[in-house]
Amino acid sequence: MKIFLLSIFFLTSIVNTAILQDNSQLTATFRGYENNTFLFGVDDSDAFILHSISDEAKKNFDLTQNKFKGQLFQVYFTSTKENEEIKRHITKLKRLQ
Repeated sequence: MKIFLLSIFFLTSIVNTAILQDNSQLTATFRGYENNTFLFGVDDSDAFILHSISDEAKKNFDLTQNKFKGQLFQVYFTSTKENEEIKRHITKLKRLQ
């Protein structure tokens, strides 16, 4: 019985944290860093929110300082679903301007 319950718990955990997209990319303008999120814009649309940044990408572009605000980037990221919320993690940045 314990093994059965543990198996159900394990399978539920896997379903709640599933990778939705791998190696996605977006060309967007950096709008700023607010409330521990990175905001990017495509045209004049709403902000595209990313929740974290890899150490490698941060080493090249520390977006928490806002000095890159208004600059165009190619943003590479992954998306995961955690407890019904989509989290996006920046894996690589390439400045286009």
